[in-house]
Amino acid sequence: MIIDVNLYQKIREMYTVRQMSQRAIARELKISRNTVRKYCKGDNVPWERKEYSREPDVLTPDVMDFIRQCIKEDEAEGIKKQQHTARRIYHRLVEEKGFKGGESTVRLAVQQLKDEIPKAFVPLEFDPGEAAQVDWGAKLCTLTTKKLL
Repeated sequence: MIIDVNLYQKIREMYTVRQMSQRAIARELKISRNTVRKYCKGDNVPWERKEYSREPDVLTPDVMDFIRQCIKEDEAEGIKKQQHTARRIYHRLVEEKGFKGGESTVRLAVQQLKDEIPKAFVPLEFDPGEAAQVDWGAKLCTLTTKKLL
């Protein structure tokens, strides 16, 4: 729940003017006691948000190439029971490349790489006499042919 200025004003007024307890304020406004405690002191205000700095992405092109290489090695060997798991790839990245990211990040990257669907070609046109279509769902069976000669 996002606290707006009006709700912040109610919390401060109930706490300072009406001398209500934090628990009573939380019960009356139906919000968390932790939220009430945070805004009762007046140190935090809802219109000033904390700036979050995010570290640069740990999935660098070098890391992605390493993951692709592991998957290609598994495909080349063709041994189904001894393929690299995402966990094993993560441990290899930590040991060999000094990877600082989390295992879940590597798991997501492996899943995305394995789930890439290869492009398939489906012909939409047929040569004359090559295909026929039958619609069995209609009351009358209809047969559509493509220029049968």
